[in-house]
Amino acid sequence: MSDTETVHQFTDKLMELVFRMKSCGWEVEDKEVVQKILSSLPLRFNEALVEEAETLSISDLIDFLLVHEYYTKPAQESVEESVTSIS
Repeated sequence: MSDTETVHQFTDKLMELVFRMKSCGWEVEDKEVVQKILSSLPLRFNEALVEEAETLSISDLIDFLLVHEYYTKPAQESVEESVTSIS
């Protein structure tokens, strides 16, 4: 997941890949998908959140990350605006 990519964009792409893998006969466990999502998160998601999220289902993890992204986005935008105005 890139720093500019949203949780929704990333998880949509990942779930499409999982769907394609399963349709080809691969067995993909939910735990593997959760681990992939967590290992791909950028630094804006702190480690405490990641550790807490390891036991969630895929849909609960995605909801959890979307909520976190929603509440941290205004803070990120104001920091980016400050950096841009200083430049």
